[in-house]
Order: sequence, then C-alpha cells, then structure tokens
Amino acid sequence: MIVKYSLCLPVKNLPPRYQPRLKVRFHRGIFAFPSLALVDSGADVTILNKRHAHRLGLHWDKGIEAPLNGICGDEERMFIYELEISVADLPNSRRKSLVGFVDLKNVDVLLGQIGFFEHYTVEFRHGDREFEVKIP
Repeated sequence: MIVKYSLCLPVKNLPPRYQPRLKVRFHRGIFAFPSLALVDSGADVTILNKRHAHRLGLHWDKGIEAPLNGICGDEERMFIYELEISVADLPNSRRKSLVGFVDLKNVDVLLGQIGFFEHYTVEFRHGDREFEVKIP
C-alpha cells in the first residue's frame, strides 16, 4: 500500500514540510480508536499521548513503567501496554503490539520500532513524498 506524505503546518522561515503519516487504529477489547500517526523509524517504541488512554479504557500510568529517553537526552516516564494495531486499508494487518503512553505535550502518536516496524515493512521514498507499507 502506497501512502503520500502529509503536508504539515508551516514553520516560520522554513520551506513547506511533508511527513510520513499513516491512518492506523488501536484496539483493546471492545475499545478502539483511529489515528493519523507519524511513522518514525528513529523512535525506539510506538508511543501515544496519555490523553488517548481513556479511549482504550485505560489509566495511562497503570501499565508497566519503563524509561523513555528523548532526543534531547531527558528521561521521561512511559507506561507500556499490550494493544493491537491495524493499518487502515491494509487487509489482515491487525497485530499485537507493545505501546507506551507518555505525558509529553509535543507527542500525539508515533509509530516506532517496537510495536510497528517489527510487524510491517516500510519503504520511504522521500523524493517522491510517499512511502509504502507491507506485511512481510
């Protein structure tokens, strides 16, 4: 499945930015919610902002606690849960995944190595502003 990059909000003094964003759905029992997530090959783990926990019937900080080290070197608290993730418009893509919830205002949903890239093959074609997602 080929997905076009999304145009992002402009940043003063920078050219237009495009990012690889993917429509996914997170599942937990009878709960599910869709999201447009950033596909981030540099992220160690798939993370969601804590505000999404209630949509899955969870208390964000009751999972297994693990440290999350950011790009600036600061360590944040992260709480891990086993959920299921599926990719919109990709048949048979539902997979069990470990996902971390964080209390960071600049993070919404990031698809990282653990929880996403371990289940799907992703090929970035930045020059064409597109990427391809497949089930290996």
